[in-house]
Amino acid sequence: MSSLRSLLGLGLLVAGSRLSRVTAQADACRAGPSWWGPQRLMSGGRGDPEVMASTAVKYLSQEEAQAVDEELFNEYQFSVDQLMELAGLSCATAIAKAYPPTSMSRSPPTVLVICGPGNNGGDGLVCARHLKLFGYQPTIYYPKRPNKPLFTGLVTQCQKMDIPFLGEMPPEGGTWRRAAPQGSSRTCSSP
Repeated sequence: MSSLRSLLGLGLLVAGSRLSRVTAQADACRAGPSWWGPQRLMSGGRGDPEVMASTAVKYLSQEEAQAVDEELFNEYQFSVDQLMELAGLSCATAIAKAYPPTSMSRSPPTVLVICGPGNNGGDGLVCARHLKLFGYQPTIYYPKRPNKPLFTGLVTQCQKMDIPFLGEMPPEGGTWRRAAPQGSSRTCSSP
């Protein structure tokens, strides 16, 4: 498990997004200086907003992420569900910052959250829950659901918030098919 997994293992599709804007922002991040570099030190450790706006992203290796997890679990006594809540909230906050609801072509903006069977999938369920609270209309595709209380609880929370689950991955440009309780499916508008 990786506590700093943000969007790794968690697929997100924001309908009506401006992909070219995201690509340009990603290129700026790769080209910019590191926020922990000399510019940060020269400004007294607080970071210059202009420098921080074009900062490079440091990605952790699997070993580094596991070491962070171990420290959070052992030294700081965080639980798996606490870290999942923090990761999901962080993802939802990053999405809301990158794609503010007011900048989207649909109201409310739709988001497809694709969750895998592990802890990253749990992060995605938490993220979907927060996105709903932030004014988005998330839909979840969760094909391989683990049979563990933590995950079934997260699914129940999303269902209680009327966040729909898809029965199958939507075809590109097609319609989304939501899973119905009795095994049949309903058709929804595509994002």
